[in-house]
Amino acid sequence: MTRTIFLSLALIGLIPAALAQTWGEGAVMRLSAATSIQYGAGQAWATKTVGPGDVACANATFGDVAPNVVKSCRVAGKVACLPKPVGTGSAALVKSSTKGDFAAWYCPGAEYPTVIACVKSACSLVGAKRALAAVASNPTLDGVNEALKPFALNPYTDPGLIAVWSPFAAEIRALVP
Repeated sequence: MTRTIFLSLALIGLIPAALAQTWGEGAVMRLSAATSIQYGAGQAWATKTVGPGDVACANATFGDVAPNVVKSCRVAGKVACLPKPVGTGSAALVKSSTKGDFAAWYCPGAEYPTVIACVKSACSLVGAKRALAAVASNPTLDGVNEALKPFALNPYTDPGLIAVWSPFAAEIRALVP
């Protein structure tokens, strides 16, 4: 079911097909370029740029971030631009629903949207205030990416996050400049 959701979103052009890819622990990833990969499980993830070439999705490559737990690898997301009026991206679509909250926008020339999302159980007021304070104190791409580090889940590959923003796919596509 999860794989079907990933591939459906890739087919309608909301996520790159590569982001629909996940690898189980022990698998070999064939990467055509240097790629930022997350390795872990649950809330324990390590991010490392690896490739090009064949790279093992394994403790030997990334370290054992979650001992005695089966882990996986996924492409790591990163914010490439900020939305208008503070950045060069399109206007942002910001929504809150019973499943969670998200913001989405397109960067200049990007084929796919930037999506930042959280499920309701993780969208705490305290967490949101901390992230906003971090962004306000350093309103740059590096500041945003640093503020988002504690929220390591990828909105393109995590089923809970996809459920937050995918019902609004048509509205997100309408943001394309």
